[in-house]
Amino acid sequence: MWKYRYMCCVMLTMLVASCLKDELEVDTLTPAQQELIGRAVNFNVSVADLFATRATSYTSKDDGSFNQNDRMRIYRNYMGTNGKWETTEVYRTYYLFHRYAAGDIHLGIDWLPEVGRQGYDDLDQDGTYETFVQTAADSLTWENGRTLRFCAWSQSNYNNVLRNATPTYFYPDFCVADWVNASGPTMGIPLVLNHRGSRIVFKVLSGGNRIYKVELCADINADGTARADGWKDYKYADNADTTESDQSASEAGKTDEQAREECQAVTAVYQRMCMPAGVNMKNGTLKAVKAAEWNQLGDKVRRIEEQPESIFMNYGTASPTDVANEAKRPFFCGINGNHYLITIPYDISTGPNQGDVHVLPPYTRFRVYMYDVNNGDGYDTPGYEGKYHVFSLQDIVELNSKGEVVLGIDGNPIRLFPDGLKMSSGASYTFKVGYRYGSLYVVANKNLSWEDEAESTSGGTDEAADRPESTAKDYGWWKSAIKTAVDQAKESAVDYEPEFHIGTEKEFLEFIQLVNGTAVTATDPLYRLVRNVVDGQPVYGWSTTNSQYNPVWIDEADAEKLGYIFYDHYYPANADKAAHSERDYLKGPFPFYDDNLRLNFKVVLDADLDLKDWQLESIGCAETTPFMGKFDGGGHTLRNVHMREEYLFGCMNGTAPGGASITNLKIESIHRTALLRAGVNPIYLAGISLLAPSTTHSLAGSLRMEDGVKGTSYVVGCIHVGDAGGALVGSASDVNMFGCMQAAQGITGGALVGTDVGGTLKPQIKLSAQKTNRKLASTKPSFRTFMCNYYDTTLSPDAKAVGSTDDDYSLLEYVRGRNSDIIRARNDYLTKDVPMFTLLSLSSYPLYYGLAPWHAMNYAIWWYNTNRGGKHPCNLHYESDTSGYRLCYPTLESGQPTSTYVKDWNPIEQPN
Repeated sequence: MWKYRYMCCVMLTMLVASCLKDELEVDTLTPAQQELIGRAVNFNVSVADLFATRATSYTSKDDGSFNQNDRMRIYRNYMGTNGKWETTEVYRTYYLFHRYAAGDIHLGIDWLPEVGRQGYDDLDQDGTYETFVQTAADSLTWENGRTLRFCAWSQSNYNNVLRNATPTYFYPDFCVADWVNASGPTMGIPLVLNHRGSRIVFKVLSGGNRIYKVELCADINADGTARADGWKDYKYADNADTTESDQSASEAGKTDEQAREECQAVTAVYQRMCMPAGVNMKNGTLKAVKAAEWNQLGDKVRRIEEQPESIFMNYGTASPTDVANEAKRPFFCGINGNHYLITIPYDISTGPNQGDVHVLPPYTRFRVYMYDVNNGDGYDTPGYEGKYHVFSLQDIVELNSKGEVVLGIDGNPIRLFPDGLKMSSGASYTFKVGYRYGSLYVVANKNLSWEDEAESTSGGTDEAADRPESTAKDYGWWKSAIKTAVDQAKESAVDYEPEFHIGTEKEFLEFIQLVNGTAVTATDPLYRLVRNVVDGQPVYGWSTTNSQYNPVWIDEADAEKLGYIFYDHYYPANADKAAHSERDYLKGPFPFYDDNLRLNFKVVLDADLDLKDWQLESIGCAETTPFMGKFDGGGHTLRNVHMREEYLFGCMNGTAPGGASITNLKIESIHRTALLRAGVNPIYLAGISLLAPSTTHSLAGSLRMEDGVKGTSYVVGCIHVGDAGGALVGSASDVNMFGCMQAAQGITGGALVGTDVGGTLKPQIKLSAQKTNRKLASTKPSFRTFMCNYYDTTLSPDAKAVGSTDDDYSLLEYVRGRNSDIIRARNDYLTKDVPMFTLLSLSSYPLYYGLAPWHAMNYAIWWYNTNRGGKHPCNLHYESDTSGYRLCYPTLESGQPTSTYVKDWNPIEQPN
């Protein structure tokens, strides 16, 4: 079972509509509240009870979190002078114009009033409330000192269904927030959106498969028409073969009457299920739509919340017969290659089952049609399989991590749905199906086994049960890398340079423990003594006493039970001995650096990891236990990061020749997250994407050189999107920054570097001088120190590039902020055939001149890799979203920028 928590903060930018004449109400406010009058109201908005899936891409999230162009309607009303809530509730409708922040998102910046959509208010203040057509300027208002309350609903735009919606292409995922009260101006209002629907998902098991359609086996179809001989789906044997019909043989031991009874029981549940089509804000329930009206909606489905109330069925208003005969049944809608059925999970009728949660019986069957894949060789052939495949809930068994059937104490397979499938609110059930090696993937007795992604647990925090723990026998990835490097060094006379690979969440936790010195649970000394001599060669053993004459021997296996961690320690050749290894045990921190060899080691992340909100210690949590190696993220993503001290890495030390580094890593979290607290001596941060809020400096608190140590740190190709308390780098000495972007709200000092200790990040050629000197206008700076960096002054209007330096950089240095739309640009804004000096005289010139940021940033990465990258290359590049309706910050993708950038994207060699 997977636990997901998604938290985002929505700031609702509100204007004060009018001041109340009654000054007493204002006088009753505290001084802190009076300071808030006329300011924004913070909405701490979260999506609770996320669907339990492994969602991936941002643009098509089906995990229940927000998508681009999601719709949200926010309501508010006031408490009257009689102490009762007024009956009138005004609302505005918004859409999500997301800026890739995993943390705080703000109304007015990310959630915008949806132009042309319906709002409701007394706009002319004549006492008449009515609907109106919204403009871009519309927003909610509140009056000084009044007690009010808010609620909201949202609708998912998964895979752009709200733009492309038709009656056959619809994803009815509605969330509802209950009313919350706010007495006068307040800093924060909790508005929690909960999924009201329940979902069944069919996904393909592996590549080379496509699902044509999915149906629930019942006596009726999704459109309410009767299905001929539907009961036979419960009579015929399940069949996973691609060449044989499911209708080939009767299921052993089941009579026709039993099959009919099972089908009728499933049909009875299905006839009570309704497709969600809106939200009744009077009671927070989902509304159904009448089937006849649904079939006539056409593209009006996109504005279904604005349709006449007569087309809907509200909770407790229709008889069971009307619901069975008139309501639109939920159906499996094909979206993004998957098939989704979302239903109102409870009985909405006036009958005796009103409010009861729907439960599909354990013998419920699904009918799956696959595209013609020619026995598994691909899906590019036309048509779909004429023969369908029928599978039952009771046939789905539990598998272990190796894909083997898990047996119960009675020796029989453990069934995942022995009591049926409960369609409770916010629950999502995901099944995977697909051909493999000429047939559908099956286990014993031809029972299809799908991965269990059953009902979500809301806000689960039981780390003790979920977080993997390691013993001394673990750490295999670390031990084997050392042994492999030792063997190669001894046998092939190559340098000893182990490369460590991390592929699981458990191994990542072990990595933290090794660096911090918390992997060892037994530290009392053991002694390596000669235990025997064989053919003239000593055989060593472990003793708890340092006495060759009176040893107390202990085997490694027994020592491991006590917490000792054994590995092969490498020793280079010297005047007395050739290169060799000796068995040793871990005595403390392992900084991934060998002091004798003056060599740091590489740690490579081999997979995306979900750290599941575990609260973790920083890597290198103290100055005495710094990380001194090279961490290469391999372009992979760490998700749901939650660090006790906010920083993923605490302390780093680049003492080894070449320095220490963090490269090619993506981090996504809703927790306050920063990359590095402090780095000493050359530190390389290259190719880092941080989508998370932070209260401090998001990339590094400080980067400095110790006295007497020479070198330069590099920060290259890094992006941070999300609120921040300061610059990408707080303070720096001897640092170069190329191709970085800061997109954060609320920065008042430096956006890229807070304090430039060495004073090297000044403009090479001042823009103010270029504007007044025709000859100087054509002077081009060299590529050095501080190039191709961006920061968003729409979000942080008081920010500068460097806290201690005036923003007077030449445009050819390409350090500019200005408006969000510029640094989100998809296209270059080059002005050809116009003299530079003429352009510089235009005040708007900095707003549109130059390359699209991602082009210039890629050039900076290419320049760094070619000239300075060395052992710490950036293996990623930036891309811009090219879909027509989106305007987003560039994103890091796999693959180095190519030499194309030498010619086309050098910001210094502009065509004019």
